[in-house]
Amino acid sequence: MSWPLKIVRIKGHSMLPLIKDGQLFFINQWAYLLRGPATGDVIVFQNPANKTQRLCKRVAAVQGDYLTLLGDNSLDSLDSRSLGQIALKNVIGRVIEW
Repeated sequence: MSWPLKIVRIKGHSMLPLIKDGQLFFINQWAYLLRGPATGDVIVFQNPANKTQRLCKRVAAVQGDYLTLLGDNSLDSLDSRSLGQIALKNVIGRVIEW
């Protein structure tokens, strides 16, 4: 298992105004060991269509082992509207509030 905290740099504008292009932030990779993501959490996950790409989105809904994830900037976001629901196994961690 990796360290609980990881520094991530966001690329793109899908989470504006919360997270800006090029911004660094921490993610807690152990956040969901005891409980699953909740509606409103901002998470980083592996894009199931491109395993080398990590995306940052907000949890809009939780349905069993699947999440509906949306970017705050809906006009410029690759999210569940095009990717479909995301399996929990693709979640890397939760963005730490700053």
